[in-house]
Amino acid sequence: MSKLSNICRLWSIRWRRKNLVKLERLLGNGIIMSLYPSYSLSEKETRHFMKIYSFILYFIPILWIGCGSVRDLSNPVRPEPTENGMYIHPATKQPFDGVYDVVENGERLKMEIKGGWPTGLWQRWYPSSKQLKSEWNLIRNQRHGLQRTWYPNGRLMMEATFQNGKLLSAKTWTMSGAVASTVIDGTGRIVLFHADGEKRRESIYKAGIKTN
Repeated sequence: MSKLSNICRLWSIRWRRKNLVKLERLLGNGIIMSLYPSYSLSEKETRHFMKIYSFILYFIPILWIGCGSVRDLSNPVRPEPTENGMYIHPATKQPFDGVYDVVENGERLKMEIKGGWPTGLWQRWYPSSKQLKSEWNLIRNQRHGLQRTWYPNGRLMMEATFQNGKLLSAKTWTMSGAVASTVIDGTGRIVLFHADGEKRRESIYKAGIKTN
């Protein structure tokens, strides 16, 4: 008899006939496996072995995939925001540089940070969904370029254009697709609605600056 230890090493087995096996390398979780002189396993031990073998074939890949979903985050380090709007590395306290991709409360946020400043594309998804909620571009923590927001069903809620933090133009829609508000040359109102039709927020802009 040989005592098997270590759950994390590889089983390598070559089957002969039916339940006849030659064990080239063995390892397990502390169980004892006995062999007859012909290298055949007893019926009970064969069943036990097949359970372990099935575990390795089916359960371990699931764990691997599950762990991979965490490792797939662009940067597992959570940057810390400072009072002036910069983000720093929590360990080194130096300006953070990289892509931060995280899921919090079911809602995914992916953001680009360069030299400590939010710069590049930022995206937010609806909780537990592949549907984008909003996306916008930043340059040194200021909105610049196109910003879009969607309803949960994928309909466009808002489309706006910014330049160095100032709003140039915008248009919003209700869930049914009707135009709800517009901003032209930086002046006008932005009215946003929830999916159920209830007003979510109203903002007034003048010369590209929010006044309320």
